[in-house]
Amino acid sequence: MAPTRSTKLNVLGRRPSNYTRPAVVSEKVARDIATYARPRTVSRDHRVNRSSRLQRGSDRGPLKSRRRLITPIRTPLHNHAQQSTTQLSSVSEAPVEFILPSAQKVKLPSKLPRINIGKPVPRENILAVAPELEEVATHYLRDVYEQQGIALEQACKTVSLPTLDPSSIPNMKSIEMTLNDTECTPPTHVFAIRRALDASSAGSTFPVDGLVLHPVHSIIPAIHCSSLPQLPFNNVHPPSTSGEKVHVPFVRLQLPFPEEFNPLLSYMYTRNPVKLMSRYVPHIGGEAMRAAAATGTRQGQVGVYAYELTQRMGWVAILRKVLALNGLVKNVCTLGVSDQGMWGVMDLCWEILLVALRVSVEKAKQQQQTQ
Repeated sequence: MAPTRSTKLNVLGRRPSNYTRPAVVSEKVARDIATYARPRTVSRDHRVNRSSRLQRGSDRGPLKSRRRLITPIRTPLHNHAQQSTTQLSSVSEAPVEFILPSAQKVKLPSKLPRINIGKPVPRENILAVAPELEEVATHYLRDVYEQQGIALEQACKTVSLPTLDPSSIPNMKSIEMTLNDTECTPPTHVFAIRRALDASSAGSTFPVDGLVLHPVHSIIPAIHCSSLPQLPFNNVHPPSTSGEKVHVPFVRLQLPFPEEFNPLLSYMYTRNPVKLMSRYVPHIGGEAMRAAAATGTRQGQVGVYAYELTQRMGWVAILRKVLALNGLVKNVCTLGVSDQGMWGVMDLCWEILLVALRVSVEKAKQQQQTQ
């Protein structure tokens, strides 16, 4: 028998203390409750307002954390690094010997050595120059600064550096820099690069002959180089007017090939594999690019590019490119740059240059015999 109104109310017209209102829950509300009662995995940086989701009546599942907000553009040369491990296994590691037309012998490695490569970038090096980036992942920083790399690299070309007194360089801790464009983000440090003659040359003395100065933004090498010494913090505010002078930290470095540091620094700014490849394998036209893409194999790329080089360059010019690329690789190993895109390009360029050098040397020898 259904309860009457008199049984629900006491004599004073009030409901008893043990009275419970009947629950009336619609099917949709019940589904929403079941959905949002499940455990969620939401990152600290992307918190979700659950109440607003319930008000909208969304029945979607839990949100997933997404840290990568910027997706960098990748070219086919970036994917070349992923093929290197399997395709290089068939290449002999024995050195390749070339007998040049001048009767000189040159021995070159059949594939590039990876010395001091694979170590993670120390987080303390990043925090030393940018402590505000403590909670940002290193790979995310590389992607973000890749988008800003062209503008930052251009900013390094707008500053002026003074002529240094050789006697003052060994004790210098800062250098005066003139900023000619206040619209850009100015460099934070100046690298003084000198050739490292041997392993013992990295001592307290720092000879000044052959010194090359490079304005840099400290965060760029800090997020790429695992063997770079910790850089000093720059607490100098950039000038507000053009032509003003500021003092920035002066960092002395010794590398095997200082003349090949600029293309390495440029790649760390932009991570542009095409620009890097064009420096060491020049004169590659559109036809060669399309032919290599049509083959879809590493062997096809090497053959097409090598043939294109031999049609435009002699063996002397190709040998210079080989030595320059060898210098770049030694700088990369010294600084501990493990970027897969860079190593993929260097591996491809190295194989192209070796094939082109062998073909051009044989061609030059045949020409000598016919004369």
